[in-house]
Amino acid sequence: MNPDHQGPLPTAKNPVIDSWAGQVGTKYIQAWGGGISTNADAIPDTAALWLYSYVETANHCGYDTQLLGQFVLNGHKSLTITGVNGNLMTLTTDTGQAVRFDLLASHF
Repeated sequence: MNPDHQGPLPTAKNPVIDSWAGQVGTKYIQAWGGGISTNADAIPDTAALWLYSYVETANHCGYDTQLLGQFVLNGHKSLTITGVNGNLMTLTTDTGQAVRFDLLASHF
């Protein structure tokens, strides 16, 4: 886990708490945990997780990022990534509840 890195998301609308990166199946994935701020004040209203994959360019000189999705967890305001075991990511909500996200199936 890597706290305090905003990544590719706009700070005011998508405050990020932390991130994680690693190999999952055949993809190298970057995950950003945090929330969505509906008022653009960087105070999250809805918990969210963003997933990106990194794909090697055709000339093998770099990588392109591809958004795999934004996944919201209604009823909570933010998510913190607390661990990854294989394809299962463990996150903690703003209320302290542990939730699991399947990185291969892309769902909570």
